[in-house]
Amino acid sequence: MGVTLDNLLTLANNNLQDNSTNLPTADRQELCRKALRIYSRRRPFLYLQAYIATTSSFYDLPTHWDDEFSNIEEIEYPIEQTPPSLIDGQYFNIELMSGGKQIRFHANRPSNNEIFWVRYTGLYFFNSDNESQAPEADDKGLAYLAAALMCQALAAFYSSRANPNYGNVDVMNYDDRAGSYSTRAKEFMKLYDKEIPETTGVHGNVPFISNSYWDRTNA
Repeated sequence: MGVTLDNLLTLANNNLQDNSTNLPTADRQELCRKALRIYSRRRPFLYLQAYIATTSSFYDLPTHWDDEFSNIEEIEYPIEQTPPSLIDGQYFNIELMSGGKQIRFHANRPSNNEIFWVRYTGLYFFNSDNESQAPEADDKGLAYLAAALMCQALAAFYSSRANPNYGNVDVMNYDDRAGSYSTRAKEFMKLYDKEIPETTGVHGNVPFISNSYWDRTNA
């Protein structure tokens, strides 16, 4: 099992050490979901979807495809070969058709009724049981990120209350709180950057998502 929403919320709250009613639980949960989406940019999840080929050259995009994030890493056909048999990227692309975006094969398309696998990057998410695919080993870094987002939200809240019409004492108090939360947000972001550093290069070259970690049993 991966990182759960409940566990991430608990860890983030422990980092924050702030029971402010100005950031209710529902808002904190949403910020945890946002943290998971942001985390996906550094640790993209590799999905694998099996297709049964037809006589068409066009196929719908995979289930968890995100237009602003996803990318096809490879298409394997025929499947279960050693070494893997991959269709060269020049023979397929994603095109906008009348019914929406689809995978289009220009050549070397899979034969009718045969299976091919599409491996692609996608965003992590919490399912209906509030479980995610994010590895538990990254829960500490995710909790830092979630805490940073919570501090940003509280800083924005107090900044909006720093109204000169309220009187100098209130203005000073709100400004100080906003500044304090803003500083804490930056500190938590630094901890997140240290715990889950930015990676460079092509996704497929990153060790944690290389072929050796690709679970083909999910196809």
